[in-house]
Amino acid sequence: MSKRKISCLACRLKKLKCSGGNPCERCQLKQTECVYSKPGQVGRPPKNAVVNKFVRVRTDSTVYPEFIFEHISTLAPIRYLKDSKTHGLAYHLNNLYAIYSKSKVAVYKEQQNVLLKKKEKKKKELQIGDLQHYFVWMSADASATMVHRLSRLRLTHYNCQDFIISTFTDDPSTTFFNSSSDALVLNNPLNLLSPQQALRLIDIFFCIHPFAVMFNKTMLLQSYWTDTIDPFLLSVIFGTTLFMSSADEGKPLDIWQPINLEMRNSFLDYAYFLLSKLSAETTISRYQAVVLLALFEVMFGFTKKGVTLFALSYRIADKLGMFNGTIPSGLTSVEKELLSISFWAAFQISIRGCIELVQVPRLVLSYRNRSYPPINSMMSLSFQADIENGNLRSFKHYNYIVETFYIQSVISNFNCNILCILPQEKSAAFVDQEFQRILNELLSFIEKERHQFSKLQEFTLELYYSFYAICFGFLKKSVYKDSFRIQQSLSVPEKLDLTDPENVQCIHQVLPKALSAIDTIAGFVNGDPTNYYSDVKLLPRAMMTFTIDAVSKILMYHYMLEKTPLVGQYLELLKTIVYHPTIWERWELILLIKSEVSEFLQNHPPPTDMTSSLDLFDSTPFWLDNRLFQEADCLNLALYMNTVDWELPIDLNVFDVNFMQ
Repeated sequence: MSKRKISCLACRLKKLKCSGGNPCERCQLKQTECVYSKPGQVGRPPKNAVVNKFVRVRTDSTVYPEFIFEHISTLAPIRYLKDSKTHGLAYHLNNLYAIYSKSKVAVYKEQQNVLLKKKEKKKKELQIGDLQHYFVWMSADASATMVHRLSRLRLTHYNCQDFIISTFTDDPSTTFFNSSSDALVLNNPLNLLSPQQALRLIDIFFCIHPFAVMFNKTMLLQSYWTDTIDPFLLSVIFGTTLFMSSADEGKPLDIWQPINLEMRNSFLDYAYFLLSKLSAETTISRYQAVVLLALFEVMFGFTKKGVTLFALSYRIADKLGMFNGTIPSGLTSVEKELLSISFWAAFQISIRGCIELVQVPRLVLSYRNRSYPPINSMMSLSFQADIENGNLRSFKHYNYIVETFYIQSVISNFNCNILCILPQEKSAAFVDQEFQRILNELLSFIEKERHQFSKLQEFTLELYYSFYAICFGFLKKSVYKDSFRIQQSLSVPEKLDLTDPENVQCIHQVLPKALSAIDTIAGFVNGDPTNYYSDVKLLPRAMMTFTIDAVSKILMYHYMLEKTPLVGQYLELLKTIVYHPTIWERWELILLIKSEVSEFLQNHPPPTDMTSSLDLFDSTPFWLDNRLFQEADCLNLALYMNTVDWELPIDLNVFDVNFMQ
């Protein structure tokens, strides 16, 4: 095939036939410069398709709102984890994975025998059906785990299983990255999605994913339509959304279960492929993507990889200036808020892991001194920006998600304060003083911020305080030793010995808190249902159960020591609460406590003149008109406690020491 003749620019301009020489005959004759243009791109350029002119003039009845991109901030110049641009994120991830894997293997060798014995028993299967309860469940689980490791008060619901350690040791991965495959490049799942499918996944993400609070929907959609979104972030969002979409269909999700490894999708695989190729630039979107993937892996995937990603997220946060106050000045207030929320999302699960995995240096935990996330959706700048742009969240109770995320942040900070004082090479009196100081700080915080809380937030935080205050009144003897490690494997404590004067003293000291907790619970469940969105499922039932569990033990112990009318009436009130006809609907955790309280009252019936009608569901509840536990009672009890000489011998033969045997 002969080569196509090309004309010079002079002949082409005058539309004359060109000989094609260099120079051509006409340019040589006129003695002018002969110039040929470079050959252009073969084929039609992309996005340059021919459109039929009749299609252009066709009218469409559908009116689309104009998407306006205004007042969009520009990120500060890219920063790097290291000056060397040859080291991408894969370099840091491989190093972190190797460090964590080796250190954990050494730490867990001493726990292997204990773990093997526990595996012989049937492992508890943890499931969550409604993801809007995610933060409520996680904060309650962390608090219960913390109490079980520090308190000698034996509760009915006592969890001795080390879920995170177990999933860490069962993690089959040996390296952070699997062998790379060219198929992932050829079959990019992001390219296989139509815009409608991608938008549908984004909508589902903001509809079911609890950690959608880390993102602004308007900014995410804008970056998608302008092709500026980080593909790594988009892969993580799509991958985690597809995995969790079964919860929206009524199928519960298994937490910390190996079966989840068989349910991964191509988006998650592609996210790891991109992660292996990414540079070490630090941007907000990349930080959010790393945190979101870490949260998913720790709960539903490869725990080792999740822990490694959390370590990387703290490095990125440091380079973004979150820990030294040098956050890029170009960020908007919305971006700063999202950055803070992402930090608290990582911090919450990090503290939960610290309780089981390894003691974290106090210098690392000092990062907790950041401002809390928004208390509610009305105080969230990101949510308000979405409302202004018409991008409403699809969560039925999105405000509930924001409020419970805030509560989990507060409780995680409290647990962090506890971790910072353990272990201590100090006296027992110093340890007691430190625990009391932290409890007082939590109580002061609740009182100071009470005016900003919703009724549900106020009630929930008061439950946490009561639960901690009661259980930490019975610290384990090992806590006072400098060799104590909270990560040591759990064992069920013995029942309290009522012949021990120290136990008797502790029971009397925490009794006012137990009675106050019952008043709080009874008043709230009998109050305005709109305080909990008129949906009993949105009550903090897990924390209510744990608190009632601790309160019931104190009341029963005290009633065996002394059958006081006050405690007897509160036992009857407690029975009425646990038999509430609606709030415990489809809540099996309360069943054991119900039977335990009923059995105790049958074996220890109060005097007939004491069993007044305590009907929790009367229109005018008894305890609201005539408080069973007045401030005067609390004062008298406190004065009594101060006047008792606990050094004197006590006749303990009259006590019923066979309680709960």
